[in-house]
Amino acid sequence: MIRPNDERLILAAIALRLAESAERIEQPPSTEMTLAWHYTVADRVESILTAGHLWGLPDDCLFPGERPVVWFSLNQSFEPTAYKGIIDVRTGLRRDMTWAEMRAEGIYRFGAPPRALLCGDRLRRAARIPAWLWRNLHDVGLQQKADPTDWFGHVGSMPIDGMRVERMTDAERWVEWEPQRIAA
Repeated sequence: MIRPNDERLILAAIALRLAESAERIEQPPSTEMTLAWHYTVADRVESILTAGHLWGLPDDCLFPGERPVVWFSLNQSFEPTAYKGIIDVRTGLRRDMTWAEMRAEGIYRFGAPPRALLCGDRLRRAARIPAWLWRNLHDVGLQQKADPTDWFGHVGSMPIDGMRVERMTDAERWVEWEPQRIAA
């Protein structure tokens, strides 16, 4: 059980990691701006392109007062928390897709500059995410081998105009993808 002093130490450590992340973004390691990525699968790309924007969870999946977030990650390979949920045809239960299922489906990502997004407590407050839920998101992310300091978000829907779109190749490399090339 976490004691009040332990919780303050944990929150201080998270705040320090978020501050370090903000420093990392202000001074990218290369001359090319590092993008934050929204990862998705092929069956969702067409609806994203048709709508012209990315969107977060529907209101009926949020807590009262909470606002939807379009999540992004600075992870340049793949964000471990971005596995898409499906209903298992054998059990009828919701589960995350496996890596093989996601690869077979096709993995895409939409890139945005981190400066256009929120992170840390600014994101939590803007999205009205309860503090206990924010801590749980961090805990689950760490269990999935994610780095919560890589997480950024946009509250509400986000236009895709000007975003870089990439798809993962069979060789598991990211290549720029032109939306006109949608397979029929």
